[in-house]
Amino acid sequence: MQYLAEYLPRIGVMLIVVAGEAGEVELGKLGGHRLTVTVNGAAEVIELPCEVDPLARPRIRHSEGAFEVRLKAVNGTEGRGADFTMLAAEDGWGRKDLARAELRCAACDGLLVTGEACRRVSAMPSEFWTELMDYWHCHKPADESAGAQQYLTKYNALLPADGELLVGDTFVTVGEGLLSEKLAMSGTAVLCKACRAPLGAVTREKLLRLHKWNLVQVRSDGSRKKYRQASAVVAGLLSALNSHAARVVHLRAERGSQIALWVFNVGLDVSTADGLIRCGLKILYTDDVESVTHAPSGRQHIESMTMPDACFDDFVKRLETTNATLPLRCGKMGNWNVSYISML
Repeated sequence: MQYLAEYLPRIGVMLIVVAGEAGEVELGKLGGHRLTVTVNGAAEVIELPCEVDPLARPRIRHSEGAFEVRLKAVNGTEGRGADFTMLAAEDGWGRKDLARAELRCAACDGLLVTGEACRRVSAMPSEFWTELMDYWHCHKPADESAGAQQYLTKYNALLPADGELLVGDTFVTVGEGLLSEKLAMSGTAVLCKACRAPLGAVTREKLLRLHKWNLVQVRSDGSRKKYRQASAVVAGLLSALNSHAARVVHLRAERGSQIALWVFNVGLDVSTADGLIRCGLKILYTDDVESVTHAPSGRQHIESMTMPDACFDDFVKRLETTNATLPLRCGKMGNWNVSYISML
């Protein structure tokens, strides 16, 4: 059954849209967060993104090939969409999460970083620290002269102390000496010495940048956590949104694939047949990139973003999978496809 359950915090309503031809619809409540919806004899248990009032009378109507059910949300249930500028992709890979964790190679499970080796774990203020410093010092990033590069290294770089791990949204950064026995270099690429799998890259400040999606986090209780490759794209979208309010993005893969994105809303709690999405982004997307990038000049700024192929593919796959579970009226908006993806 195709459906979308979305919490609308500003009006205190749980909106449920279920695909189905005009006929009978029955609701059966299984507690504050679960609901049985029966449409023309076909039943589905829906996990609701927030608690609803069991005593309030639902409002039901049918239009555009779907049933629309409105339920009253319980007082005190709060949304997070209003404070989107303060949101970040918090997915269990922050400074506090890595403080007592091991980092291993995702390909061979070889041990790379232990708590004993890293005496301090610090959060980066921004993954775009160098770009921020370029603007602060009125320096032109395009200047590739030796003097300019020396200036960048001395003043603009955020350098980890000896034994320190710097944690960004999508990567961790260490000095060259910290993991020399665990890593191998091939040009600017950083490889796992044990299996030669790619882990990251060497920056122009001679720091080792390890991409989180190439790592496995092992916590003190033995639990393991893999970084979602799609989270790298989500982090990039949030950075573009927070830094200069860019909501339309031209996303490219390194191999050349491309897609246009419109970050339509932030901080949503929704539920689909694909699962529950907490603190999610509502994304409009289309592969007709040219119609977006060559739109009339009145359109807002379009941000360009290039991602590794694996991150691009995982992100697009998640968008398409969720879109396929939505009723038609919820899955399209003009020429755009509609989907949702979690920031958590």
